[in-house]
Amino acid sequence: MDFASRASYRGQVTKLVKSANEYLQSDDSKIKETSNIDEIEEELSVLLERLTATNESLKKANGDVVPLIKSDDMGKEADTVAEYEDKAISTIARLRCRLSKLRHCQGQPTINDINDTTQTTAPLPPLPPIPPSNFNAIKLKKLQPKKFSGEFKDWVPFWEQYRVLVHANPSLSTIDKFNYLETVLTGKAAETLAGLTPSEANYVTAITLLKEEYGNNEKIIDFTMQRLLSIQPVNSKTDAVGLRRYPVV
Repeated sequence: MDFASRASYRGQVTKLVKSANEYLQSDDSKIKETSNIDEIEEELSVLLERLTATNESLKKANGDVVPLIKSDDMGKEADTVAEYEDKAISTIARLRCRLSKLRHCQGQPTINDINDTTQTTAPLPPLPPIPPSNFNAIKLKKLQPKKFSGEFKDWVPFWEQYRVLVHANPSLSTIDKFNYLETVLTGKAAETLAGLTPSEANYVTAITLLKEEYGNNEKIIDFTMQRLLSIQPVNSKTDAVGLRRYPVV
């Protein structure tokens, strides 16, 4: 696998995400214009299948080209990988949700109803499964990542490490990333995500909430200025005790 192949998969993901979002915005009007609900369901299912398969191929391609990336470019590369994955998983979640609602409106089995023995209609083929978890296989505990309690001074080092090790890691599923995120958050940071159920869509929401709360540049600058203003003057360079009181900014 080379960069050209990966670029091709990225282009396919971009086109499929665009097509899916356009269809999701217009399928309500399609339902009103046609009585053939099965046709709409089929088109949504095809989009879901194609996007899921292409995203999995892109994940594999990302892993294959890692040895070819220069260390200086790794940070930028990780951001790009995360951007494509976020777009794909968000759209996949929306397609799944819309299919479930459509089936519910038809009185047919949804994802939650598929195993309900009280259903009298023939079950529809299940939606594509979420890729199997390899969270335990990675043995992330050995990485000894930083924990984050909600202190502004700790956000940047925490996020830079978490982004590289977990957020942009193509070998982890989104659910694994959510589960792992919960293990490294404590205190106020953990409370920020209280009530969010682990899911693909909620992982994107969780990262957005953390960035808005702790990655906001204005808040970080204000916090830093307050710490600088709180510094007590030291009148002598030999005052070791006073120097040690200086906060780390």
